[in-house]
Amino acid sequence: MEQTLPYLWDAFNANIDWVIVILVIASGYFQSAYLKDLNFADALKTLLVSFVASGVYLVLSGDLTDKEALAKYFFSYFIATSLYEILLKSWTKKLIGDQKNKL
Repeated sequence: MEQTLPYLWDAFNANIDWVIVILVIASGYFQSAYLKDLNFADALKTLLVSFVASGVYLVLSGDLTDKEALAKYFFSYFIATSLYEILLKSWTKKLIGDQKNKL
């Protein structure tokens, strides 16, 4: 039983690119701060901004032809959006407060 948790973490961590996770989460905060005036859903704006930021990262890393790396990036995107929706969104509201209600 002691070996199960580290093994699961290692297997999980091996399939995530943390740079992509950080880029996606940062893109969400960027769009909420600077793209308020666009009449699109927040999720769509985050998708577009994170697509551009991640695309630049992918081009610079040179992994565009590696299918395993592309699958890893795809999985990392979903981990980042889930992490934000489940944990970071509520923590941010608690720490900073809900800015939409103050306006």
